[in-house]
Amino acid sequence: MGGTGFYIHSALFNFQFSDIKRDSEYVEQALKEIEIKGIDPFYNRLRQVDPKQAEKIHPHNIRRVIRALEVYDLSGKTMSEIEDQQIVTPTYRSFIIGLNMEREILYRRINKRVDLMVEQGLIEEVRELYETYGPNVQPMQGIGYKEWIPYFNGVYDQSRAIELIKRNTRRFAKRQLTYYRNKIPNVNWFNINPDNYWPIFENISKSRRKD
Repeated sequence: MGGTGFYIHSALFNFQFSDIKRDSEYVEQALKEIEIKGIDPFYNRLRQVDPKQAEKIHPHNIRRVIRALEVYDLSGKTMSEIEDQQIVTPTYRSFIIGLNMEREILYRRINKRVDLMVEQGLIEEVRELYETYGPNVQPMQGIGYKEWIPYFNGVYDQSRAIELIKRNTRRFAKRQLTYYRNKIPNVNWFNINPDNYWPIFENISKSRRKD
C-alpha cells in the first residue's frame, strides 16, 4: 500500500504501523550498493522473500524496496505478514465517497494535464533536480520525473518521455481505482461529469442524509 489509499485504510481500520525503527546505517549501505549495482538485485531479493509486497512496489521506488527488505532483515517478518495481521473490521462508522468518470474522459484529462505541466516548465524542473541530486533520490522515482532520466541520457526523445508519463499516469489511475474497490469496503461510488459537477454533488448530499 502507499499514498492516499494507505492513509484512508489506516484511519478506517486503526492500522498499526510497523514498530521496526529505521536503521540509518542499513539504509545508507543499501543506497551505496544500489548506486553501484543498481536496484535490480534488491528488487529481485524482495520478490523472493516477499513476493506479495513486491507486486505492490514499483522496482524504481528505491526507498520502499529498501524499507521492505529492512523490515524483513531486522524483524524476520515480511511487510505482507505484518499487514495481514491488521484489523479488517472498520473502527468507525463512515460514509465513504468515491468519484469516478468515464475512462475515456479520465484518460483525456490526464493527457491534457501532462501537456500543461510540460508547458509550465516540468522539463526544466526535473532537469535541475537531476543535475543537482542525481537519478536515485526519491523524487526522481515518481511518475513525471523518472521518465525524463533516459531522455536526459539520450535514450529517447522528448515526445517519447511525454507519452510514457501519460501512459504511466493512466496506469496509476487505474491501479488506484482497483485498490479502492478491493481494499476499502462500502465505498459509495458516483460517476461525475467534469463539465457539470453540481447534479452529482446534490445527489451525494441526498445520499449522505439518508445514511
